[in-house]
Amino acid sequence: MEIAMALQSAQVREALAKIGVKHGAVSYTDLIKSELGPWKEVIRAGNIRAD
Repeated sequence: MEIAMALQSAQVREALAKIGVKHGAVSYTDLIKSELGPWKEVIRAGNIRAD
């Protein structure tokens, strides 16, 4: 829910546009999915937990 709210922010949309992410749910979803894989492995390897 917080991610959806952040994506509505003009500041977040502008930052994403600067790195080449086009406005639209599919583009945002693709960006998030593409980042999850590599970071998931880092988090598991480091045994990182949210407090």
